[in-house]
Amino acid sequence: MLGDRTAPNARPEKLVSIILPLRDGAETLAEALESLLTQTWQHIEVLVVDDHSRDASPQIARRYALGDRRVKVIASSGHGIVAALRTGAEAARGEYLARMDADDISAPERIEKQIRALEEDPSAALCATHVVDFGAIGEGRHRYSEWLSTIRTHEDVVRNIFVECPLAHPTYVMRRDAYHEVGGYRESPGPEDYDLLFRIWLKGFRFAVVPEPLLRWRDHPGRLSRTNIRYGDEAFRRCKRHYLLASGILRRKPRLYQWGAGKEGKWWLRHWPEGIQPCAVVDVDPRKIGQRIAGIRVISPASLPEPGDVMLVVAVGVHGAREEIRHYLSERRWTECEDYIFVC
Repeated sequence: MLGDRTAPNARPEKLVSIILPLRDGAETLAEALESLLTQTWQHIEVLVVDDHSRDASPQIARRYALGDRRVKVIASSGHGIVAALRTGAEAARGEYLARMDADDISAPERIEKQIRALEEDPSAALCATHVVDFGAIGEGRHRYSEWLSTIRTHEDVVRNIFVECPLAHPTYVMRRDAYHEVGGYRESPGPEDYDLLFRIWLKGFRFAVVPEPLLRWRDHPGRLSRTNIRYGDEAFRRCKRHYLLASGILRRKPRLYQWGAGKEGKWWLRHWPEGIQPCAVVDVDPRKIGQRIAGIRVISPASLPEPGDVMLVVAVGVHGAREEIRHYLSERRWTECEDYIFVC
């Protein structure tokens, strides 16, 4: 199990620092570390940041550190995932910062393929990969991972950036300089990975995707993303709203319309700030057409104006509706990201 796997004569030039936050991961940590230490890209350091574990996982990490000098065990400077990630990033020496969790497993070629993708596009700040779910997989997680597999290019990331976080956080590999330029991970009411992704996008960086399932992504009922309020629906909506307003997208056109008067749509109608109100809200339910919701009149899709001076925000959470709406709008010469965007 242990023993230094480093091959000095075969080391690639650039060091990759893999940040692995750890809290009570004794059951899965060894398998996670083995998957990193057997990477085809050998010039790595694995920064295991212990977030006040109460089990034997720090001892397991230290045993690996004794056997392989690429493993370093660090105590988090605070409490929680963000403090652990920031601690790891501050200690990192690599030109690239990579992520993985202590219960996931990387394919042997994962890091190498991601670094090659970043080297091929110097304007890209962050590269991710597709994932394979395993463990006690919930329906929501399964649907999310299937959707992630449709994200293959920078353009895919951008057009979906307000739908949901379009890149799986444990697969992030970032240029260290770009990470620091946007302010790195930070405490916020919402998900830290989504918040970071938005700031990278707003800085004008590109994204790269290796469209292969290079990480086995474990799901279980106790996973932080299932239990912490910062990863709940309300937190995601507020994060999207904040960055949509910050992006300036809504100022590109003089008129704003919204599509969607269901659960998601009503949330957006209630939370538009003063001075930014849709002229009308589109819905396909004949019972709603002609009514007012949050003071805004409801119209049918056929009553939408021609594209041109209108920005349309689509807030429909029904499964499968996104592609139907895309098809409807494209047939009427609406251009995604220019004339309309999805926010769920």
